[in-house]
Amino acid sequence: DEEDEEHDENVDNLPPIDDEFVKEVKTWKFVLSNLSGARRKSVMRFIKGLKTQGIVKKVDRSVTHIIMGSDSSLRAPRTKEYIMGVASGRLIVSDLWVEACVADLKNVVKAKQFEVCDEELGGAQGPWLSRIARLSSKP
Repeated sequence: DEEDEEHDENVDNLPPIDDEFVKEVKTWKFVLSNLSGARRKSVMRFIKGLKTQGIVKKVDRSVTHIIMGSDSSLRAPRTKEYIMGVASGRLIVSDLWVEACVADLKNVVKAKQFEVCDEELGGAQGPWLSRIARLSSKP
């Protein structure tokens, strides 16, 4: 439909980003969690336009991002995907990142600014701490 065509055109016209980032985006693989039907569809459409490795159903070693439904303060519930993402140090971002990217594609490079926090622990930074610990333990 017309909205899809406009969206695809926008994604094809990403702002100039360095070649390394473009290569990185092509390696991204996503899992979605806690997203309603319409929101899920919008996120899926956006990811398809980014020309990444796509979306899979389960968190495994190849997954780079988990996109979660969250509130406006980036608090997300502990779904199975959330827990698996925290345990494996994956980047867990709010669906608000996708919303921001649709509004301005320059936000694609700002995924880490939309990293979720733990709703059940009053906004604790568990996902970030896990990801940083995982990154710092690599040689």
